[in-house]
Amino acid sequence: MHRSPLLYEAIRLLNEHQYATFRLLDNPDFSDAITATKKGAVSLMIAVIYSQKQVPDAHTLLELFPEKVDKARALVPITPNRTMIWVNSPVAGWRFYRVDIGGVAYDWDLAKELGR
Repeated sequence: MHRSPLLYEAIRLLNEHQYATFRLLDNPDFSDAITATKKGAVSLMIAVIYSQKQVPDAHTLLELFPEKVDKARALVPITPNRTMIWVNSPVAGWRFYRVDIGGVAYDWDLAKELGR
């Protein structure tokens, strides 16, 4: 589901932490996606997803959004950016997942940097 207000909330959060953000357009797999870059940090490519259900861990992310995770995994070898899926839900708020070819994991370092 397309949730642009969440996309702008993610952009605001990144901008507050000195990231320069750029909205990605015309991506049929991720209608709400951005890249973010910061001096001295790895650039991020982020798919922003809203979930009515809580997504407390990577296992739940894989259960609820298997196609999104697979499409994000496919991007890993072809992009120089760290590929991420950010999920916002009413109960848990923002959850930040790093996507790699071999799997998905919560990005505790980014969460700490963003004060979450």
